[in-house]
Amino acid sequence: MTDVPSAYPKALSYSIKEMADKMSRVGVKMTPDRTTGIAPNDTITFKLPNNSLVDMRSINFLYKFSTSGTTGTFLHPRYSSSLLERVSVIVNGQTISILPAYNYLYNILMDLEGSSFDQLSKRNVCEFFDPSIKVTQTDPNSATETALSGDNWTKSGQSAPSKIDGAISNWLGFLGSCQPQIIDTGSLGDVFIQFQFATPYVLPATINSTLQSLAGGSFTLDDVYMTCDVISFEGNTYYNALSSKLSGGGLNVGFYEYLNARFASVAKNTGINVNWNVSAKSLDQIIGTAQRTDATTTWSPMVVNGSRDVGTTVYTMAQIASNPLSYVGEGTATLSRNVGLGDGFMNSLYFIRSGGSVSGSRFSINNRPLNYNYLSPKEIFLQTLQSLGYNQIDLGTNGLNLCIFSLLHFTKYYFAHIIDLTIQDSRDFWISGMDSTGSTMTITWEATFSGSSNTTTCIPVLYARLSKVLNIKSGRQLLVI
Repeated sequence: MTDVPSAYPKALSYSIKEMADKMSRVGVKMTPDRTTGIAPNDTITFKLPNNSLVDMRSINFLYKFSTSGTTGTFLHPRYSSSLLERVSVIVNGQTISILPAYNYLYNILMDLEGSSFDQLSKRNVCEFFDPSIKVTQTDPNSATETALSGDNWTKSGQSAPSKIDGAISNWLGFLGSCQPQIIDTGSLGDVFIQFQFATPYVLPATINSTLQSLAGGSFTLDDVYMTCDVISFEGNTYYNALSSKLSGGGLNVGFYEYLNARFASVAKNTGINVNWNVSAKSLDQIIGTAQRTDATTTWSPMVVNGSRDVGTTVYTMAQIASNPLSYVGEGTATLSRNVGLGDGFMNSLYFIRSGGSVSGSRFSINNRPLNYNYLSPKEIFLQTLQSLGYNQIDLGTNGLNLCIFSLLHFTKYYFAHIIDLTIQDSRDFWISGMDSTGSTMTITWEATFSGSSNTTTCIPVLYARLSKVLNIKSGRQLLVI
């Protein structure tokens, strides 16, 4: 049947596509080399199903979470991915992707493009979008249902989490960006996913009633496993097509890789001026941010309005978002901790992107400025939104963290200067970034801060997003380009 001519919009088309072969889909459970007692800095490894078409969009990591502490009660940080320090993918004995400082990058990107208010209901279940929300229920001991009970995890006197359910279903790097999204492990050989878990300093604590020195925080993951969907076809049409490509130019799998660099701490009144050498076929994005210098040495109560108080009056993110002006700043400040911090950040000190008082920022590559001058905070914010695909579209799918109420909230807690070097096209995987053609590019990031006596310190942190291609040929010959 002849379809409506292409000169008309798709909304007028009656075209229906049908696959050549019948398909079946089945869920698979994968267990790692260790399933219980996983602690900070530990590493575990999973293996994807062999000789299968694996739908990478269906990969989930599931666990039960508990904490312990010498002094203080420790909680789950915001976002389940905050527990991952490094994610690696190893194919047929070759490491094709290593993503370091994974959790910090995940917080940067999630807070700026996937964390709007509508995500609260979708992401809070098992992903800890708002880690203050605590809901419990006792099992019925008769024919009568028992009611749900709600509480706030950050409140003073809470007991430590014990085997609460968590899951990760959103991924950065190869796991979340590979194209095609369904990969053939029969062509690849053994595919392993390796996780290294985070330092215990990612954990926030309850808002305790006295100024106690928090110590000995740790977490344990139990009942750890992954799931994914595997697809198969009854006929050989698709498999024959794969075989033909393998024996020719090979199969190409595109994916994003992230590099990371940390530098020596600086005082803000001296500014940031750092250089980083990167070699890339396609440098897509540069991300500049700053971490607190006490991030890996200090535990503190959950950073949120009221965290300097005694922990009897506490808030959820939804409460803060519903009336921002009532919850600006520290709140009641009776104790000497989290000084100057609060608002609706709802995470640990570790994840603060400490750009407070920034006055200018710019990038250069090989001494060639990428910005016309130092960008002001509002220009940094707008360029970051553009680099994340907002493109001045009012009704888009991206969403800022619901507690970024002002430019000052952005710079104080969520600061990131992101510059995109590609021709953005969300429909296809393009290699369109900057090419160093076998040499290295020197990335320079400069940032200035207001206040000649502003001696607060921070650690400059850079990420680079690269586009890469995994070429697969017959005999499981692999080449990463």
